[in-house]
Amino acid sequence: MKKQNLSLLSIMLLIVFLFYGTAMGISPQMKAEQVSSVPQYKSRNDIPEQYKWRLEDLYANQEEWKKDLRHVEKLANQLHDRSGQLGDSAENLKEAIELYIELSRVFEKTYAYAKLSFHTDKGNSTNQTLTAQADDLSIKISEKLSFFIPELLNISPDKLQEFVENPEMREYRRWIDVQVRGKDHTLPKEMEQILAKSGVLAEAPGSIFGMLTKDLTYPSVKDESGEEVVLTPANYSTLIKSGDREVRKRAYDAYYKTVQQFQDTFAQVLQSEVKKNIFYSNVRKYPSSREASLEVNQIPISVYDNLVKTVGESLPYMHRYIELKKQTAKLDKMYLYDMYMQFIRQEKEEYISFDTAKERVKQGLSILGKDYQHLMDRAFTERWVDVYYTPGKRTGAYQWGAYDTHPFILLNYLGGVDDIYTLAHEFGHAAHSYFSNQNQPYLSASYPIFTAEVASTTNEALLFKEMYAKAKSKEEKIAILNQRLEDYTGTLFLQTLFAEFEQKVHEQAEKGGVLTASAFKEIYGALLKKYFGPNLEVDDAASLGWARIPHFYRNYYVYQYATGFAAANAFAQQMWEEGDPAVQRYIQQFLSAGDSKDPIEILKEAGVDMNSPDVVRQALKGFKETLDELEKLMKEG
Repeated sequence: MKKQNLSLLSIMLLIVFLFYGTAMGISPQMKAEQVSSVPQYKSRNDIPEQYKWRLEDLYANQEEWKKDLRHVEKLANQLHDRSGQLGDSAENLKEAIELYIELSRVFEKTYAYAKLSFHTDKGNSTNQTLTAQADDLSIKISEKLSFFIPELLNISPDKLQEFVENPEMREYRRWIDVQVRGKDHTLPKEMEQILAKSGVLAEAPGSIFGMLTKDLTYPSVKDESGEEVVLTPANYSTLIKSGDREVRKRAYDAYYKTVQQFQDTFAQVLQSEVKKNIFYSNVRKYPSSREASLEVNQIPISVYDNLVKTVGESLPYMHRYIELKKQTAKLDKMYLYDMYMQFIRQEKEEYISFDTAKERVKQGLSILGKDYQHLMDRAFTERWVDVYYTPGKRTGAYQWGAYDTHPFILLNYLGGVDDIYTLAHEFGHAAHSYFSNQNQPYLSASYPIFTAEVASTTNEALLFKEMYAKAKSKEEKIAILNQRLEDYTGTLFLQTLFAEFEQKVHEQAEKGGVLTASAFKEIYGALLKKYFGPNLEVDDAASLGWARIPHFYRNYYVYQYATGFAAANAFAQQMWEEGDPAVQRYIQQFLSAGDSKDPIEILKEAGVDMNSPDVVRQALKGFKETLDELEKLMKEG
């Protein structure tokens, strides 16, 4: 559900769920064939308890969960009964906000329990019922609460100012201020109720995209061993990284030949998403869909523009990286399926046990101090982490939780180096949630999406430096540098490309242009040429890349991966240069800040000014320095 047409409760639920790697996640079945000694479990019951998260920390049993579900519905009715009374007195408003808080706290706990249960085994009928009940209740609550914000904003400014000056309202002042800022874009109660009911319809483009990608049937292709395997969106992400160019090409051709047959359908679905975003921004009287999306998170439009402009100025570095790949592989022509090739080819990746991975992450993040280390120990010993894949488990990785519980981390651990980075990444989210919840009252604890990726990516930067410092061989150093440059490519450069694509297609539609498959391909293909330079051949298949990106159904979301990456690099650099003072500033003024201030202000007070292009420039300088080091090693005999 998109933020423009939702109650604050739904917005809060959206930012509780922080995920990583779902779109391009590696298939557990596929990678297990490449890494020796990966534990194989046929069912969840076979996994040792220490490697499964303890959902009993949320609810002892489903009866307790159902009890809270009924309580939530009761609270929603009680709050709904207060319609028309919010402006009567400060006491009335305070009681309504406290009821709202109680409702939200209990509901997010029930919702997390349902989704975490479902994601451990999506084929389990009981889990399916849990998540369906939670989703249904979410819609009912949105409808019941649709009066709340419009009625709050209908209180006269003088009376509302009098209310918030009451000492007992101190805790709620920022929250009220944030709502007042959006007053010009909040509709009368009856219209808000209609928009709340439209939430299910608003989900349609993203849901259709998900089902369409799931239902597509791909042909079989030969893998590196010469065996025929049925191509899927999951194992495509592995095959396209094969050391055998013919395997990559076969997977690439088969995948996009299939997508091409449905390109007009994909275009219609994405066009519907774009038109939906424009509709809600128009209804709420925003100048554009982009400004509507950014203003909800209190992000100046200049931050977005600075990102695109500054990355654009440094594209020659990316072009140089692509040229190095082409030269190393001795290719006459380089295609999109060559983008993921490694500078050092390992025939069989060494398996790294989960216990070893934990220690490497702890060592890599040791600069963050004893409290952070203690928090990691708790996460591992108290079973906050769900480690291994079994059939039916959700792929990828994420962190999720509720204000009244510790964070939970989902993994699909396979024992590769990238799995170590994933663990560090997700623990960054978990630490961010933990420190914010511990230091902020409920309404200020849920940090906004703009800052969500900063803590996780900071951990990756710190881990990279530690692993590189401990690398013993030239080959190991090249592999680590290669991985870091791929992180830059996928997060800073590619996500900025995606952001520019989103901006262009929305602007074209807002000007009355038609978004056909041809139009999408023309825009996307031109951006590929711009970002990756003359050494990359952009064929018709490459121009179809927009058709497989689920994040385009989250309304100007992707730019935040790039800004988060840049801010994370700035924090890491400060820690390396200043030591403990920078660490304490990072933990106390960033990780612990939640949503206590606007995200731009929080970052600035912690030492990172996102209004300045210097933050992105510093990250891009890191890319250049990493590339310089790789080229130096590659030239050595």
